[in-house]
Amino acid sequence: MSDDNILVINTETEHSQPAKIEPLPLYDDKHPMLSKEIPEYPAQTLPNPAMDNLVKRLKMTMKKFGGIGLSANQCGVFERVFVMGTDDFEMVCINPKVTKVSENIVKENEGCLSFPGLYIKIPRNETIDVEYTTEKGEVKKQTLTGITAICLV
Repeated sequence: MSDDNILVINTETEHSQPAKIEPLPLYDDKHPMLSKEIPEYPAQTLPNPAMDNLVKRLKMTMKKFGGIGLSANQCGVFERVFVMGTDDFEMVCINPKVTKVSENIVKENEGCLSFPGLYIKIPRNETIDVEYTTEKGEVKKQTLTGITAICLV
């Protein structure tokens, strides 16, 4: 697959009219975006309408495909953004960094939207400390456990 299939969304310009919110395409593991290192997003530009639009589209895409977590690169978008959530919980992570991991390892059945229908047990740290920026530009530090820790890593 060529780089022509990589979607770039300009998150630095403002729009005069709100864009129609539609789900993004979802790519499998063969998409070149999944093997590229994505630079940090310029957090000093947050909040901005383009990032708000991207976050809405990521959430919509995640729900459309029945997931609980989705990275922008899984949709061919070259931004370091991750969303996760359920009906009761939502989290937006821009430039997420794992700062500490527990020594305890758990193995839970997990799936990935880039590998539809595949569920395997992967060893993960039971607890992680993470630092990230929200779409509002707020820097957060949090300890995650259980499914949220598994989903973020």
